[in-house]
Amino acid sequence: WITSQSTVIWRSPSAFMSTTARIERPIRRWISWVRPDCFPCAASRRPRVWVDTLAPSVNVSNLATGDTRTTPLGELVGVVVPRTSGGFIAATQSGFRTLDLPGGEMQPIAAPLHMSGRRFNDGKCDAAGRLWAGTLAIDAAPERGALYRLDTHGVLDEIESGFHICNGLGWSPDNTRFYLADSGRRTIYVYDYDLDTGTVTNKQVFARFADADGMPDGLAIDAQGHVWCAMWDGWAIKRFAPDGTLVRSIDLPVPRPTNLAFGGPQLKTLYITTARIRLSATQLAAAPLSGSLLALEVDVAGTPVGGYGG
Repeated sequence: WITSQSTVIWRSPSAFMSTTARIERPIRRWISWVRPDCFPCAASRRPRVWVDTLAPSVNVSNLATGDTRTTPLGELVGVVVPRTSGGFIAATQSGFRTLDLPGGEMQPIAAPLHMSGRRFNDGKCDAAGRLWAGTLAIDAAPERGALYRLDTHGVLDEIESGFHICNGLGWSPDNTRFYLADSGRRTIYVYDYDLDTGTVTNKQVFARFADADGMPDGLAIDAQGHVWCAMWDGWAIKRFAPDGTLVRSIDLPVPRPTNLAFGGPQLKTLYITTARIRLSATQLAAAPLSGSLLALEVDVAGTPVGGYGG
């Protein structure tokens, strides 16, 4: 593993909260919070696991020391989640694969048809242990994104196709609603969700954004059922009530937040990954924390996110 260390503190101008940003490496995407008992490290250190999509790697950050250990991977990776049986599952450029850490060895589980020119993007497990993940075209061409469900027996189903950029997703605390962001369409959708069968129905628009707002990227749901969304090119994260009403917008010192995950002992730390890809030297000079991992202490805890049950 490659180990790096660098830390910088950023204080939010908002009276609502302060933030701490730790610069590890330029990163693209955050994965769901990994419980300490799911990872071979002392529980008190509470490592945070994230992936760098475009410089493919899985990274384990010890926020107490600032150390990050990096495992390079051989293909583009969108999301990694722990398995309840041990190890990890990765959704990658070629499909779903088992992942061994720290070695980085991967073995195929299942793959959609016609993955050429596409890759998996964001993903998360429902409360029954199914892994849901979406795709996009590598060249970001419209209508090539799709949503998939990998059940705990390794059976893969395509749930819906025709998305532009299938992105952040999550469930309400009572598991009756499913949220999905399509970044290219600047829209978050909400569905009715049946946890017993793992099916979605009754698709509706939850929130739609103007060009000036940026694009909805990663999502996280808190214990009050509010939806937090990272706004790519929007310099902000936003919090929506269950009825879709915007209740809070928090400015960030970076233009491209990419994803959100609740962590910490009480799930009241909101971790935010950010990107620096395709930002000019002038833009990076104005937003030097681009590519950093940010952390916000919030008043409402997040909902727990579990691992893959297969």
